[in-house]
Amino acid sequence: MKTVNLLIISSVVFFLLACEQKSVSVSQAAMQKIYDEVKTPYKYGLVVVPADNNHKMDCPTVFRKDGKWYMSYLVYDGKTHRDGRGYETWLAESDDLLVWNTLGRILPFPEEGSGRWDENELAGYISLIDYQWGGTYEPQQFDGKYWLSYFGSTERGYENGRLEIGVAYTAGDITTAHHWNTLPKPVLSPADENRGEWENTKLYKSSVIWDKNKTFGHPFVMYYNAGGIASGETNQIERIGIALSDDMLNWKRYPENPVLSHDEGIQYEYITVDAPFPMEPLKIFQFPKKDFVITDYGARDGGVFDNTKAIAVAIDACNKADGGRVVVPPGSWFTGPIHFKSNVNLHLEEGSVLIFSDNPADYLPEVKSSLEGMEIYNYSPLIYAYECENIAITGKGFIMPKMDKWREWFPRRPAYMSAAAELFTMMSTQVPVEERRMAFEGNTMRPYLIHFNRSKNILLDGFTIRESPFWCIHLFMCDGGVVRNIDVKAHGHNNDGIDLEMSRNFLVENCIFDQGDDAVVIKSGSNQDGWRLNSPCENIVVRNCTILEGHTLLALGSELSSGIRNIYMHDCTAPESVHRFLYIKTNHRRGGFVENIYMENLKSGRTRRVFEIDTDVLYQWRNFPTYETRITRIDGVHIKNIECDQADAIFEIKGDERLPVRNITLENIHVNTVKQFISNIENAENVVQNNVIWNKLIEE
Repeated sequence: MKTVNLLIISSVVFFLLACEQKSVSVSQAAMQKIYDEVKTPYKYGLVVVPADNNHKMDCPTVFRKDGKWYMSYLVYDGKTHRDGRGYETWLAESDDLLVWNTLGRILPFPEEGSGRWDENELAGYISLIDYQWGGTYEPQQFDGKYWLSYFGSTERGYENGRLEIGVAYTAGDITTAHHWNTLPKPVLSPADENRGEWENTKLYKSSVIWDKNKTFGHPFVMYYNAGGIASGETNQIERIGIALSDDMLNWKRYPENPVLSHDEGIQYEYITVDAPFPMEPLKIFQFPKKDFVITDYGARDGGVFDNTKAIAVAIDACNKADGGRVVVPPGSWFTGPIHFKSNVNLHLEEGSVLIFSDNPADYLPEVKSSLEGMEIYNYSPLIYAYECENIAITGKGFIMPKMDKWREWFPRRPAYMSAAAELFTMMSTQVPVEERRMAFEGNTMRPYLIHFNRSKNILLDGFTIRESPFWCIHLFMCDGGVVRNIDVKAHGHNNDGIDLEMSRNFLVENCIFDQGDDAVVIKSGSNQDGWRLNSPCENIVVRNCTILEGHTLLALGSELSSGIRNIYMHDCTAPESVHRFLYIKTNHRRGGFVENIYMENLKSGRTRRVFEIDTDVLYQWRNFPTYETRITRIDGVHIKNIECDQADAIFEIKGDERLPVRNITLENIHVNTVKQFISNIENAENVVQNNVIWNKLIEE
């Protein structure tokens, strides 16, 4: 084996980039020699693996020192994009490049709450390695120190938030795992005044070389990967730029940046959302212009033939082709469960109807799902995605499940309550999710219509839903997406319109909801499961929606054990009636928190309460045992500019004396007729009312 094959690719890239900048031509013979050196038929498989499936590895940098090989690499402390804190940088050693021994961290996380710009992301790459052709491959010291560049972020999660580039150094032994020193501020940031439009979102991986010929007039050259949206573009494109330094501490951008660019590839449309809290731009994947029509894979119109397999084959083909649209043409298409894969847009053409089976056996084998905030294995949702990225349902078609069997499951019969008690006990005692198998017909635990689980970059746009076995749309531990222009009507038991649970960074706009339960719901897990998953539901904006009928415009809870924050609903209407505008519901088992909730510019015909907080909502779970008491912290709810024709009461706050509700603001609320009482406040502090008025009070 030629060990040089593993190492010289970077030097080839740097060499070619330098040639491009100096207009130096490279002969075909020289290129052939390079190719002959770097090509390899060898594939040895995995040489460094995570300790378990809850960690991921990335971005090795290999160097040589004192006769041994060393590798810095990144470890992400999570299984999905949501459940980890971020990257740390580790070090390993080897005698032969095949067998590696982990030495430990060199860029570890600081304590949470440190306030550092890189608190949750320290993704490092060793700098100044001798990459000369046939060189030593040893890191070089400058100013008596070894150096590395890294990207950092304040946000938790996989490459989350604003990524910036920093520099770290050590005067110690580079072959031992010890904590390197970091600079107090990043050296390059998307927020810099002199940054280009092409790098205005995130700065990713970087590599620094020591160019002693000073090709660019400076000895230290950083090549860095950046994402941005340049003038005239709506999509993010990743490009490569250069930064230059004389001392490894102070960096300036190369004026001809970017040095490498492309116009195609994975691209996104970015949407900026106004909110009273910081919110990242949302990104919508631009699917490749490739269509996979289900009839080409054996689907048949008519509402009788089972098209489950044909749709699955079309989705698989679309995924393997790097994405596109799986097209459902006009007609009636009977099917069982539809399971998504990444980079797939399920496009329902106008005149198309997806008719889902109501035979529970068609939704086996069971899949990882949830029931009212508790993780379980249950019947497959009718439309399901698990750990997918860049997925969508679009078009003007209909989703209409058969409902005869599901309606039989609506009542909570003794068998259901027995199964629910078993599940509650398993959740409360933290029985592993894999052992919570509940897909038995006698349990009558209904599946969701649409359930996206631990997925990211989601678009739901334009289609119509008519009826559902359970909640209509459930986004569980998902990150980033837009729900717009959909029409949802379902008046069965528990037919919420859309439930966002332990999800973040979503916009819901221009939708119509006509529900037998709540319209828009924010949740974050139940009790021990919510505490275990520790994924607050946050950064959600709901605007310009119409609620024709429903229990609430916006409900928070009662499953909220991971916490809910940064929720903003505005400019929505309920022209006929709704039970409550805003309803925050919890109980003494939930724990968690509710903070930074905003609601404004809303209108309704009739309602029971404009605003209500109830801290003793237990529903069918009331008679189950309390394994642990945790009180929900509710702090910071702001409601203004509300118009309502008739209400039983304007607002009611029923806090818990053990942790009173705090900091509630009600401003410019006008109710024409109040039928019972104006307000009731229990166990609440700093409830501020400004211009809360009514024209008529009828006390019954």
